Amino acid sequence: MDLALNDSRLQFQREMGKQYSKEQFDDGIRRLDIYKQWWIDTILETERKHTLVVMQSEDVKPNYRDDAPP
Repeated sequence: MDLALNDSRLQFQREMGKQYSKEQFDDGIRRLDIYKQWWIDTILETERKHTLVVMQSEDVKPNYRDDAPP
């Protein structure tokens, strides 16, 4: 038995998704694809530039200059 099927978060997502029709879902996916293409063409400009995307990989914590370094 897959334990993910009993996950309460997954159950919540399934319940939330029932309020949308297949057409609404497909329209949302189409809109995401349009945004994705815009992001690639306009922001990243992958055809013209070598783009570097910096993403945070750990929890953000304040690092005050008065605190002793770790």
